[in-house]
Amino acid sequence: MAASSSALITAIVVDLIFLFVCFLAFSLLRVLPFTKPYWAPKTYGPKLNATEVKPRKIPAGLKNYFAWLNVLTLKDPEIIRAAGLDTAVYLRLLTFGMELMAYLTVFTCVLQLPVNLTDNNIDTLLSGPGADSFSFTSFDKCGLANVSEGSPRMWLHMLSVYVILFIAMWMLNKYSREFALLRMMYIASQPGGTATHTILVSDIPAVWEDSKTHLKQNKIDRKEHHACAKPAKPNEDEAVDAADVKLDMGVGSSSEAPRPPPSGSGDGSTTPLINREALRGTFMAPPERTVYTYDTGDKSLMPDHLATTIMSAGVPATTMVENEFDTVYPGQIRDLQLIKDQGEMWPLYQEYTKVKLALDDYVDEQEHRISTGKKVVRNKALLLLPSFFLGDWGKANGYGGVLFSRPDAFEYYTARLQELERLILAEQTLTAQLSWPSAFVTFKSRREQIAATVGLHHHDTRFWLVRPAPEPRELVWNNLGLTLPVRTGMWFTMWVVFWLGCAFFMIPVAAVQALIESASRWITDSSAALQNLLEGVIPGIALVIFVAMVPALLRLLMYFSGAISESEVDMGVVFRFFLFQLIVVFFGTIFGGTFFSQFNTWIKDPGQVISILGTAIPQVCTFFITYVLARGLLVNPLKALRIVPVIIYAIMSYITPSPKARARIWQLQYSNFGQFVATHTNTVLLGLVYSCINPIMTPACLAYFIVSSAIERYEQVYVVRRRYESAGMMWPQIFHQIMTALYVQQLVMIGLLGIKKFEFTPLLIPAPVITILFHASLTRLYSRPWAEMSYHDGVDLDRKDTLPVEEDDGVHEELLNEGDDVKMLESGPPYLSPCFKVREGGLASLLQQSRDCAARVDATIAETKANGGKRLTKGGMHVAATAAEETAALEAAADLEEARQLEKAAGKNESSVFAVMMAGHANSSHAGSSQAAQPMQLQMKSRRQSSVDDVEMANPKVAHAAEEDPAAAVRGKETEPAAADADTAMLPAVAAPAAAEPDGPASAVAPDAPHAEDAGEHHEGQDK
Repeated sequence: MAASSSALITAIVVDLIFLFVCFLAFSLLRVLPFTKPYWAPKTYGPKLNATEVKPRKIPAGLKNYFAWLNVLTLKDPEIIRAAGLDTAVYLRLLTFGMELMAYLTVFTCVLQLPVNLTDNNIDTLLSGPGADSFSFTSFDKCGLANVSEGSPRMWLHMLSVYVILFIAMWMLNKYSREFALLRMMYIASQPGGTATHTILVSDIPAVWEDSKTHLKQNKIDRKEHHACAKPAKPNEDEAVDAADVKLDMGVGSSSEAPRPPPSGSGDGSTTPLINREALRGTFMAPPERTVYTYDTGDKSLMPDHLATTIMSAGVPATTMVENEFDTVYPGQIRDLQLIKDQGEMWPLYQEYTKVKLALDDYVDEQEHRISTGKKVVRNKALLLLPSFFLGDWGKANGYGGVLFSRPDAFEYYTARLQELERLILAEQTLTAQLSWPSAFVTFKSRREQIAATVGLHHHDTRFWLVRPAPEPRELVWNNLGLTLPVRTGMWFTMWVVFWLGCAFFMIPVAAVQALIESASRWITDSSAALQNLLEGVIPGIALVIFVAMVPALLRLLMYFSGAISESEVDMGVVFRFFLFQLIVVFFGTIFGGTFFSQFNTWIKDPGQVISILGTAIPQVCTFFITYVLARGLLVNPLKALRIVPVIIYAIMSYITPSPKARARIWQLQYSNFGQFVATHTNTVLLGLVYSCINPIMTPACLAYFIVSSAIERYEQVYVVRRRYESAGMMWPQIFHQIMTALYVQQLVMIGLLGIKKFEFTPLLIPAPVITILFHASLTRLYSRPWAEMSYHDGVDLDRKDTLPVEEDDGVHEELLNEGDDVKMLESGPPYLSPCFKVREGGLASLLQQSRDCAARVDATIAETKANGGKRLTKGGMHVAATAAEETAALEAAADLEEARQLEKAAGKNESSVFAVMMAGHANSSHAGSSQAAQPMQLQMKSRRQSSVDDVEMANPKVAHAAEEDPAAAVRGKETEPAAADADTAMLPAVAAPAAAEPDGPASAVAPDAPHAEDAGEHHEGQDK
């Protein structure tokens, strides 16, 4: 491609204008009272967990319009505390790119640019024979294309390769060493949890074969259980507990016989008999001396044969696995979870959590409407293709329909939840004998976990595969049951699909290059502005749009290939997306742009292909500059504005006015690294490759990293959250991708200098050799510290775990509600599948809330009809329609003020709680507004006395203060009017959190205690 200088200048101007507009818009949205919580949820929202540290608060007033730029001063310790090591490593990549491009910009623009501009190769080609075969612009004179063939000027370009190589190696060594230290310090500072002591064992022999024997009967039982109304008692594990069947290992005494399990007990319970004779020769029997005959057909050392022998003797799978690891690590096993077959149960559990969340949100929505005086109706649930998804149960309960059905929401959610609970509990019983060949083994110390992960557990690497266990919340449970042959087949299929996808995406890349060339050939001079846009702006945006679809497809491929955790999926996307951009975006653009820009020469003289590449490859630099600027100055500012999430939030707020649902949207903004890490490393590749071809590329990459660093620092620290924390797993990927960029740069320069007939080109051959040696040396030095923990560090942390736990300071902040599925995951054993954490009666509380809410909704609707379509409540306060009702309303207001002042006299902070209680009593008394005034007052006095009694039980000091000084409540109003007003202003935010609904997400959840200053700003904004 040969875009003109005017087209490039047009692209730069358009990008800078767009960046400036987005910069002003973001700075404004960040400080507006009704939008600032959405652009800083980690500051204004509750914590995700008790250990989370909120980031440093950035002032959000109009006087601090550009205060968010202080994120550029954030250091690694502060970033790690607020967002984790993964985020710190991600931001260090941007810092690395910014530093590297700063060095290269100074070096190339000062030394190379004058050398390129002062030669005249392009003028010579355009004035000689066959000039119509070339399409150069004035911008190409900045690059290597303007240097004549065989010119000694190319000494500078060759020496620049070595200078850039040594700068990159120095920086990579520095950053790699620092990451190894940061990772060790981060792991040491984290509390000992489940993942630090747990391993995942896969490909356990004979387990899946044993489960297959129960599959046929399981299918018959499943049909019966789906048809019956009540399942058997859920969550029964295997017929025999592992502890009851565990055999004596005979360690230390070869003559001691194994202890058989009891064959029965007095209460009539039975356990399977163990064939002790069949266990001879296995690790579950006393050791015997064996004389091997060197027969390669001997099966006594084959793990699958031994496991089959053990399970054929009547030993349950859990016992076999526990004894296997208890033999290797005696007395160090804390827990073992054999993963059950949940293939049939997982879809039920996903629907269960979805319907449960929908019912919870619907109840919250109706309660919100009742408390704020909005119109209350019983909504209808929308069911698409109910006959297909609900089956016979839907038809039997009247929810059938060909295309859709609209049942009552309360009735449908309640009935469906109860049915799903029944089906899940039935599946729990049915899968008691069906296990996947995988298990989680938790040790008592880190030392044993490290020994298990870094060592070779068995000489046959097809079985007993051990790896560190991911955190429970990031597990992909459906892939845990895959065996090595299945994973290998899926991996091979994934790569076939990947390469086919690369070939397919070559088509839009070539189309973009054809668009550019056609714009330069067919648009007349009178349309110069349009031509500049088509050459300089549109191509970069078009390629960004095409490439944006790829990460989501790669993520699906990673799930399909058998990845077991979200971090493995994300790192797989990082690797494959970088490879995709290297092949399709880089090489595809180079060859596509070269073909279309020198089309006539390709047709007339195909023998000059090599010469054409040497002349035309530097021309493609113009397109890459516009592409990098489009990503850095257009896409990243749009990302900061969060236009798409804001649109989704607006739509969801309209669909569901539930305060809980709206709060989740702005508080839980998740993001992944896969797409962005590969894009940044690809920009490093473009900067390195073209630094010696066209120096203008390096300042473009520098601008990209400066803008990206500012935006990403704010986004990662103050906005988005992560679904996992891998302790910097992405740095090895970053290191290898930057090394790949160095290889590509050196190969391209060797080819270009050779094509341009520079006779000293062989002097560049040592550069790749030096790079390979550096790559191998640094990998050998840091590969294990990057991924593993040493025995020394593990033992040291085990010693520190024995220290007494620090006492709780008693301060407990509100934590973020991530949904029922996360709560389910965090309850019970950490590595027990959430499917098996569904308990009978677990829905009792929610179903009772649903019934109570439905009754209040019906009563409100009846009240509205009885009063001519008008409600007697609005905004949570009673609207007096008669003199009697007005008297009762005034009495309720006086009672509320008296209760508030009573607590102020005692100097306590429970006023808002007491106010809410009194407001609830007042509203419930006003619901019977048809009563006479005097009986209404008597009811209020009775309820007020009951409420005061409740407060006395909760806070005896308040009642005691009132008894000693009954006039304190009255004096409080006179002495502290400002405080009373402030307390009154805070009341709606406590009694009805979403009363100020139009003010955006800040009204969904009241600000937490540590940010009272923010709360004041928020309410000030509401008053305005």
